[in-house]
Amino acid sequence: MAPKLADSYTDLRKEQILEAAWECFVEKGYRETTMREIARRLKASTGVIYTYFQGKDEVLEAILADSLRRNRRRFDDAGRGAASAGAIRELFASYLDCCPPEVLKRSARGDIGLWAEALKQKRLGRMVGSYLAGLRESIAGIVRVSLERGQMPEGMDPELVAGFYLAFYLGLELELALVEGLDCPEYLEGLKKLFYRLHWKEPAEGKGEKHGQGSR
Repeated sequence: MAPKLADSYTDLRKEQILEAAWECFVEKGYRETTMREIARRLKASTGVIYTYFQGKDEVLEAILADSLRRNRRRFDDAGRGAASAGAIRELFASYLDCCPPEVLKRSARGDIGLWAEALKQKRLGRMVGSYLAGLRESIAGIVRVSLERGQMPEGMDPELVAGFYLAFYLGLELELALVEGLDCPEYLEGLKKLFYRLHWKEPAEGKGEKHGQGSR
């Protein structure tokens, strides 16, 4: 039992470090954040962080890898579900509903700051690029399943649709970060409805999902 307990503690400690680091990145930016500041947020010594990570780059890499794993798991679960159309709508809604609008706006600003740094640093650029490519691949997988089930109009290219959805998400983050007043519940709820109606077929009354009528 002892090894399992140790592994559990290690995972918990790593998660705490990543959460503290992301909060610092959001507040000060990736470049300005130091390991000491992460340690202060964690209420621990820098030695604790270096026990698990070699440096700030490795911390950020772990944050991106963890986020990608979570998103891929959600996309894979949606793809295995009986109703991919509803599942992908819930996936998008879960991003908008994950936290209060003001927290969502703050998180978006953190992402924008990270992208800016990614344009300056090749290693960071590769990390962020790999993360976004992984998201696009997962979205394309959901689109393929949805096409097979007749939930989207025939002839749509999964890669192009995935690229559109990813651009929609990235543009939304940019908008939330820079435009005041758009983090209100009414606007976000309207976006959820619009997102779903862009490509999905509505089920015909009394019929299964595969017999949708027209595209919205």
